This record gives sequence, C-alpha cells and structure tokens, in this order.
Amino acid sequence: MVVLIMNIRHAILYGFTATFRQKRLILLLYLLNLAFGLLLILPLLPILDRSFGRSLSGLGIESRLEVGAIADMLRAHGAGLSLYHHFASALSLLYLVLGSVLAGGILHLLLAPSRRAFLPDFMGGCGRFFFRYFRLFLFHLGFLVLVAGGNHLVNLGIQHLFEDSSHEILATISFWVKLLLLFMILLTGAAILDYSRILTAIHDRNHMLRALFTATRFLAANAGAVFALRFLALGAGAAILLVYWGAIRLVLPDSAWIPVLVLQQGVVLGKMILTVFLYASELNLYRGREMTEDIRLISRLSSQEALRAALD
Repeated sequence: MVVLIMNIRHAILYGFTATFRQKRLILLLYLLNLAFGLLLILPLLPILDRSFGRSLSGLGIESRLEVGAIADMLRAHGAGLSLYHHFASALSLLYLVLGSVLAGGILHLLLAPSRRAFLPDFMGGCGRFFFRYFRLFLFHLGFLVLVAGGNHLVNLGIQHLFEDSSHEILATISFWVKLLLLFMILLTGAAILDYSRILTAIHDRNHMLRALFTATRFLAANAGAVFALRFLALGAGAAILLVYWGAIRLVLPDSAWIPVLVLQQGVVLGKMILTVFLYASELNLYRGREMTEDIRLISRLSSQEALRAALD
C-alpha cells in the first residue's frame, strides 16, 4: 500500500511539473480544439438566426439549456438539422482520428529534451506515430462497437425482465449497476489505449496487438494506481464543469454573454491541461514501474545464488 501511494504521488507531481512546462503545447491543443468547435458551430448559425434572431442574450439561452426553445427549433428546422447531424457525425469521427495524431505529438514532446524545437518536434511525433496510433484507434473503435452492442443487449434484458413487473426498485438498481459497469468498462478501455500509446512511444513498437496485450497486463498489475490517476483527472474535470455550471446558473445574469464565453473557453483550456497532465502522469507511472522491474531483475541476477549458479 505504501509503495502504491508513493507511485501515485510521484506520478501526480511529475504530471503537474511536466504540464507546467508544456505551455505552448497546451495553447496549441486549445487552438486546434477551438478551430474544430468553430467548424462545428458555423453551419448552425443560419438556423439559429432564423429561430432566435441575431441576439441570444436577450432570450437568456446562450448560457442556459432552454428545452422549450430547442424543441421549437428542432420542429421548425428538422430537414436542415438532419443534414447537420451527418456533418457533425463526420466531423466528430475526424476529431477522434485527430486525437490519434495529437497523441503522438504530445508523447513525443513529453519524452523529448526541452532544449529541442517545439513545433518540429510536435509535428514529427504526430507523423512518426500516426499509422501505429491509427491502428490502435481502429482496435479501440471495434471495442466501442462491441460495448455498444453489449449495452443494447443488456437494456433489452432489463426491459424483458422488468417491463410488466412490479419490482421497480430492483429495476432501478439493475439500471444503475449497468451504468456503473459500462462506465468502468469504458474507463478501462481508455486506459489500455493510453498505455498502449505510451509503451509504443517509449519502445518504438510496431505490433499494436502486442502493445494492447502488454498494456492490459500492465493495467492488471497496477490497477490501483492506474484508476487513481484516472479518477483524479475525472474529478478535476467534473469540478471545472461544476464551477462553470454554478457561475452561469447562480452568479451571472442572463445577458452576460461575454463572461459566459470566457468561462466556456476556460473549460476547454482546462480540458487540454488535464489531457497533458494525464499523459504525463501515466508516462511517469509506466516508466517508474518498468524501472522497478528492471531493478528487481538486476538484483536477482546479482544475488549470490545466481552467481553460484552461473559459475557452476
């Protein structure tokens, strides 16, 4: 337990230090996410203009979820929104592929000496690991499809068992247990994907299935530390969202669109900081565990029993 706590503490401290040193990387990630956000919202502007006019601040819907107004917009512009749905789906898939590109650049910068040039190193890491990380992305996409199919089957099973039943409490418990299991499965899959990328970057591996198996073994052997870092990042992200929600609901007036815009960009920037922090802390955790295993192996090989066996 003491070793586990020390490993987590060291990974967290290294993650904070490495993130603080990567200001240009965080800014670049923020700008790329801002560009994708603008691409996502620009096709909606004509529909919003026809539905609400050019000023949303007077209606108070620029920062609050007004279900009635959104429902009216969906009814009035169903055809246009259907086309937009296909566009948004394609752009979201492209964003996920971009994540594979950016992961290579992030890890390459975290592993590269600080004296080297920033942008050439980042672009070099993106190109160097893209095809390998893209294969990992395809494996992960297949995993997500299987999870979605399993979730659908479980939903059908719950519906079949409790549709005409009076056991409402048991049905509710089953539903929440299913959500918890689904959350843990998705969290585990994301962790395996990240550690597959990390060990590929460290060891320059080319066989991605072996990388996935190695990452799975690493997670099984270090589940406590792995999930502790993940829950820490998730908790920090939830705290950022709670601050944002509290500010727009309880503090800011309906017409304060400029502070709302600043807060929204702060949420995106916080997400980028947490992304770099998680990669850095996971990188430290993996390298620390690998170093510990190497030390144990050297200790065994240098023991008196091993020396006598070698001499005999």
